[in-house]
Amino acid sequence: MTSKNKYLGLDPAMAKSIRYHAWRLKRSKYLAHHDTEDIEQDLLYELYSCLSQYNEKKGSFQSFANKVISRRSNNLIYRQLSAKRGAKVPTASLNQENAKGYTLLDSVPDNNWIEQDLEIQIDVNNYISKLPRDWHLLCEQLKVFTVTEIAKISGRSRATIYRDQELIMSSLQAIVTSLPMSLNTLSN
Repeated sequence: MTSKNKYLGLDPAMAKSIRYHAWRLKRSKYLAHHDTEDIEQDLLYELYSCLSQYNEKKGSFQSFANKVISRRSNNLIYRQLSAKRGAKVPTASLNQENAKGYTLLDSVPDNNWIEQDLEIQIDVNNYISKLPRDWHLLCEQLKVFTVTEIAKISGRSRATIYRDQELIMSSLQAIVTSLPMSLNTLSN
């Protein structure tokens, strides 16, 4: 099916590039349910939104437009892949029996695990509060920030932060091994 979009005032080579990439995306399994015209409009919008970034000293407008259209079409595929992540994960019923005759409902722990989890959290927080000041601060930051963000905030290298994180984890290993067996298997 050919597109009915008109590109008045646009270089015919760019219109051809937009149509080609829209056709390519439409043929992919990730955007097959979209209309070609909609994909073309998305690509044209992306091109117009990037016009302020064009620098004629770096190259021709034609090459700039082709790069933008190409990259944006790839980004559309990546966005669709991100949206569909986990779509192939099978679903299961709580009443479905496995080969041994057990159901998932049989393996759900009682409400007692919530209290045990809370007790463990309190113990871990108590242990973290007793860590050296630098490690305590790092644990608090790791609750909120990524390692890269912490590195920018603190001015330390990511390698140092990862090393400190491993040292903290090895010191917390005693707590993890002392967990009840049922919780230890649930966390894995």
